[in-house]
Amino acid sequence: MPLIFGKGRRKTVNLIFLCLCIACFIVTNVIRNIDKKDSSNYKVYGGGLFREVEYLETKGGYHIFKEDTLRVKELGHDIAVPDSIELPWYTEKIDRYNTRILCTKDTEIDKNKTIKIDGETYILADNAEKIKTSYTYFMAPLPALYLSFLLFNILPSKKKKNK
Repeated sequence: MPLIFGKGRRKTVNLIFLCLCIACFIVTNVIRNIDKKDSSNYKVYGGGLFREVEYLETKGGYHIFKEDTLRVKELGHDIAVPDSIELPWYTEKIDRYNTRILCTKDTEIDKNKTIKIDGETYILADNAEKIKTSYTYFMAPLPALYLSFLLFNILPSKKKKNK
């Protein structure tokens, strides 16, 4: 609608935002396809609304993660993944929350298999094969931002016509 009502600069800005929204839609679908492929090849921990994995630190030869179940940290577990598995730079330096641990297909992290590191006990995820960053949550607010921008541009143009 604002593409029709807008004029000049407003119409150009709206077209740019529309192109960005389409690009976000394409990128989101690519990410979703990658996630589906990972889900079919691995047992995935994290990257979901009710089951997140947060990277805490690397110590004693292991990457330490905190699993949040139903967004309550107390219900989750501390997980140790061998540091021979590469940790993504983005996860380590920028976003510790949107992390996924990919384990061998058709296996679970055995909660009875534990390891002590610096006096603390962690669940050992020795069946982990990869650690990946999940970009799904990063892309979620972009369509809402575009929609709010469209509404912001429609309202002023209609008010001018009513005067």
